[in-house]
Amino acid sequence: MNDLLLKYDQLDAVSKKEVQDFINFLLAKRQRKMSKKPTASYRDRILSVSVWSDEDIQIFDKNRTLFNQWQPKEW
Repeated sequence: MNDLLLKYDQLDAVSKKEVQDFINFLLAKRQRKMSKKPTASYRDRILSVSVWSDEDIQIFDKNRTLFNQWQPKEW
């Protein structure tokens, strides 16, 4: 960062203005990217997420109960 400031200080007023304009351009471009609404492809990916039924979850509940009953051997 110090190198950047040293180089910036060596520039004339017109060149400093160009650097500032370029930085503002990059920041504006970044804000445009962040403010875009989700696209159709994003919506499609979200809609394709699987949904589990209560029956699917019961298997995990049963396994959790069995796992909690398990007693590890002592050394």
